[in-house]
Amino acid sequence: PVRRGLLYAGTEAGAYVSFNDGTAWEPLQLNLPRSSVRDLRVHDSDLIVATHGRGFWVIDDMSILRTMADSIASKAAHLFAPSKAIRWAGGRARAAAAGENPSSGAYVDYFFKDMPSGKVTLEFLDAGGRLIRSYTSKEDKKDTAAVFPNDSLARAADAARRDTAAFEPADSIVSARAGSNRFVWSLRYPGAKELKNTVLDEGNLSGPTAPPGRYAVRLITGKDTLSRPFDIVSDPRVTTSTADLTAQFQAALRVRDRINDVVDGAKRIEDIQAQVDARMKMASDSSTTKRVGDAGKALRKKLETLRAELYEVGCHVDQCTLDQPVKLYNMLISLKYQVQVGDYGPTKQHGEIYTELSGKADVQLQMLQTVEDIDLNAFNKLLEELKLPAVFVAPPVKKVAS
Repeated sequence: PVRRGLLYAGTEAGAYVSFNDGTAWEPLQLNLPRSSVRDLRVHDSDLIVATHGRGFWVIDDMSILRTMADSIASKAAHLFAPSKAIRWAGGRARAAAAGENPSSGAYVDYFFKDMPSGKVTLEFLDAGGRLIRSYTSKEDKKDTAAVFPNDSLARAADAARRDTAAFEPADSIVSARAGSNRFVWSLRYPGAKELKNTVLDEGNLSGPTAPPGRYAVRLITGKDTLSRPFDIVSDPRVTTSTADLTAQFQAALRVRDRINDVVDGAKRIEDIQAQVDARMKMASDSSTTKRVGDAGKALRKKLETLRAELYEVGCHVDQCTLDQPVKLYNMLISLKYQVQVGDYGPTKQHGEIYTELSGKADVQLQMLQTVEDIDLNAFNKLLEELKLPAVFVAPPVKKVAS
């Protein structure tokens, strides 16, 4: 219905495709079992196949077939224009007696004449050209904060680079094999940072879902940079306005950023504490041991009091928050989860809770700054007097909001 001359055929041996009105045919089997194809239906950009004895099969987003041409196959690399991405949840879910749903998100198809020798990168940008997420063909274990739970990081990069008979899309590590490749972006922005020294009580670290609008994807391979625009649209069953969905996104983004502030503060405290412990061990003779030890313990006690307000320092097992107080880290994670549930604008209460928790976080982070400016500075002067290395802390990334 879109490209003139593009035909599909169902036979006793499987499915076939023609790009020239039936003059020549090529197999369209992929992972479809060998079976009799009794009916075909084109639905938007999907091809639905009804088989005899093997159930229904669907090629999810076969828009690549509508633009495939000999000129593309001769290029070193080609990025196809993505179809519109629909915001809906539940992708990849599978029932016991049913097939697997398609992945939810933006489908990005690209082609390599030969397997690239270097790293391949996919970047997703907003309407203003600002980078949202970046994925590569090399697994980056540092990106734990940006991982969305549906990302299949366990999928090995080697497997993604190999030619396989089945066309399996990637969703975390960019595949870079010769021929056609597909990547599915979950439409999620980077998630909140994680504190591994505690448990998640109610919620998760997933980032906000991009609101409806215009976006772009960029493919970087070698010296080539290719870019294509695409649209994200609402689920047609959702009646919430784009303005409310944008407000939901912005609210979730604010909470995520506040979680990151809390995590950065907690990790900063732990880094200072580790350095203070090391300096106390370095004070070897009896005269300096007591002076450094007394000053270090006093400083450490103040830092520990602040750390215990930022997150649940003694909560290491599931359900431990049933008998231990929940602190700012998990409170904010719960709020982020509540704001992101469903396709609805944030409530007045969401804003009030955020203001309250954000204010409490400010108090603790400002107290941390005061301890650094006064107590840590005094401790470092003592270390300098005793010719011991100072405790180093990097300048804060940003000032604490008042």
